[in-house]
Amino acid sequence: MVLFEAASAYPYLSKLCGLVMYLLFVLIFIELLCGAEVDLFVPSFPLIQEVYNLTPFKVELLMTVNLVGYAVSCIFVGPMGDKYGRREVILWGLCLFVFGSLFCSFAPTFELILLGRLFQGIGIAGPAVLAFVIVADLYSVEKQQTLLGLFNGLITIGMSTAPVLGSFITGYFGWRGNFNTLLIFGLLCTLLSFHALPKGTHNPSVSLSLTSYKEVLFSSKVLLYCLLILGLGCGYWVFISLSPVFYMEDLHVPLERFGYFQGAPALVFAVISFSSPYFYRLLGHRACFIGASVVSLAVLICYLYMSWINVDSPYVITAVICVVSGAVIFPINVFYPVLLDLIPGAKARISSFIMALRLVITAFLIQGISFFYDGTFAPIGLGLAMCLVGAFWAIKKLWPMPFPKTHP
Repeated sequence: MVLFEAASAYPYLSKLCGLVMYLLFVLIFIELLCGAEVDLFVPSFPLIQEVYNLTPFKVELLMTVNLVGYAVSCIFVGPMGDKYGRREVILWGLCLFVFGSLFCSFAPTFELILLGRLFQGIGIAGPAVLAFVIVADLYSVEKQQTLLGLFNGLITIGMSTAPVLGSFITGYFGWRGNFNTLLIFGLLCTLLSFHALPKGTHNPSVSLSLTSYKEVLFSSKVLLYCLLILGLGCGYWVFISLSPVFYMEDLHVPLERFGYFQGAPALVFAVISFSSPYFYRLLGHRACFIGASVVSLAVLICYLYMSWINVDSPYVITAVICVVSGAVIFPINVFYPVLLDLIPGAKARISSFIMALRLVITAFLIQGISFFYDGTFAPIGLGLAMCLVGAFWAIKKLWPMPFPKTHP
């Protein structure tokens, strides 16, 4: 309220506030595209599988090829963002994403669609890695934790609605309709970014070789925080990648209902993200983290039991995924800004590193699980359990961990 009163009294301040809010809106819009790039088109998997007569392993290549391009590109966009500026790298990435979307929308063969997915993955890396880095450049670590909750909440609302929207688009316009939607979305993000993103600072001394990651790779704390965050977060990406075939082909969930099952965990994640500052003030960061860890441990036990009995209820599976989606937001929101701040002057490279690592781990798990997939929950559940085991190992190595002071 004070900010808006001051803004009305001083026109220049009002203009500045408007520019900051516009920038945050555009950054959120970019992050929505990064989430929709995966969530929107996965309901098309069964149709694509049928049209091109593909095995589950081959149809999952649509995800894996994208993630490989995404991961390799991530390695370079971090140093490029430090060297040439965040704005330039984001814009070039969005242009390449639009080019890849054109391939996916109009390609006549499955192989060319895979090529389009590769271009989409390479292009989306810049926006995905550097959008929040712009926020990190502008705000303190404490403020970043609040903004990360806001970002995650808004982004996951978009992600939760994306599979529902994707299901309806697939039902009415066919599987290419989702790629056409991504094409339009990408064009809008490119235009908005061109007008809104600040030029920022350049650092010509930053090397683009892999040696620029030496201090990141040799930091045990960076590696452990990455494992903690990825162990908690990668399970969601694995689940949404494998759930279309599992739910619709083997659990016989209709296409028009599938989006609700896939969107529910993202919606829970969004609600908890919005609520996380309230819980931090009420209970403290430490209590929230311990509570989330206990819940995640219970979910790990559930994964193992559900894999053993081969649970076949989409409602039970979705409920468990929803529970862990709500729990992991607390440690991720607290420790991701801490991770970016571990090495001075290396925010973009750390962001690139954790993004690339997430994609490599996710791609490996997706293809590994799909190779052993037998139409049951067991391979999926064991893969999700492995992610949580990695997170708990990182917590053990990092404990006791520094928790920020809670301000009422």
